[in-house]
Order: sequence, then structure tokens, then C-alpha cells
Amino acid sequence: MAQNAERLYWTAEEVDAKLKGIMKNIYHSSVEVAERYGLGYDLVAGANIVGFQKVADAMMAQVSSNRRPPRQSTSLTGSSQSEGP
Repeated sequence: MAQNAERLYWTAEEVDAKLKGIMKNIYHSSVEVAERYGLGYDLVAGANIVGFQKVADAMMAQVSSNRRPPRQSTSLTGSSQSEGP
């Protein structure tokens, strides 16, 4: 997917406002996580933990979306059985 596939136009003020919101979110998340893990005001450690958690969550979501129920095979008699290992 290409960036700006919707061909949106943002003014400089809109870009700055969106970036400011993103940066505030990163800051607050980093502070909260650092304190939760007893790291005080270590923003680098907090940001690293938040980033790791986001990657881990995305990986787990990908794994769970790829799980499928076992295939059912149909024998010549028409009965349905699960395939073996």
C-alpha cells in the first residue's frame, strides 16, 4: 500500500497537531510503563518496553488470525473424519 493512497492534503498546522498528539501519547505511555516496572522516570526504558509490547501484541494477533480448525476429509463412504498428524 502506498503512502497517502487517499491523496489527502494536510496543512502544516494539521501535521504539527497530529505529530504533537503522537508525541504526547509516546511520552505518557513511556512514563506510565517505566513507573509500572519500577524504573522511575526512565523514558528510554519505558519507550523500549512499550515498543516491545506493541510488537509482541501484533505478533500474537498475527498468530491467532492464522489459526484454522483442522481440515475435515471425506471418505468414499461420505463420513467425515479428522486427518491424523
